[in-house]
Amino acid sequence: MSRIPHSRGAPVLAAQYARRMRSLRVQSARVADGAVVPHDRESRLITLNLPPPMSANERRSRATPAYIKAYRSWVSTCDGYVYADGGRRRLGMITGPYEAKITLDRDYNRMDIDNAVKCLLDYVVRLELIPDDGPKWLQRLVVEFGEAPRGCRVVLHALDGTRS
Repeated sequence: MSRIPHSRGAPVLAAQYARRMRSLRVQSARVADGAVVPHDRESRLITLNLPPPMSANERRSRATPAYIKAYRSWVSTCDGYVYADGGRRRLGMITGPYEAKITLDRDYNRMDIDNAVKCLLDYVVRLELIPDDGPKWLQRLVVEFGEAPRGCRVVLHALDGTRS
């Protein structure tokens, strides 16, 4: 089995991470109301309900093939959720300054709260929902534990009403 280096030296197996992602897919399919947040073009909010992200500590360590495989699996799972919720086009794009609120569910996450930010913001930039996660665009960032139907909720709020 391939191993993913963990922040404290204890290895995390890629197969365990893949099993966790599969179980989250099953659990999220059972989630009733609240999994899909409706959007309209005039709204200044974009909401994504995603599976728990990978830790930034794992990402900073050497990128082993096992870690890359687990990361691609996480991105693929996120893409599936975005597609199931109506696709990227339904979400629109924020073209100016914004603030981000990340909510992690304690039932799905064991990592430190600050380790989730990098992976999630990079994914949102990859989707082209925001131009970048640099200081010119990201004006405020809130990360907290709370209720998230799939393990993680990202809410992006356009500050100047700049949303296309």
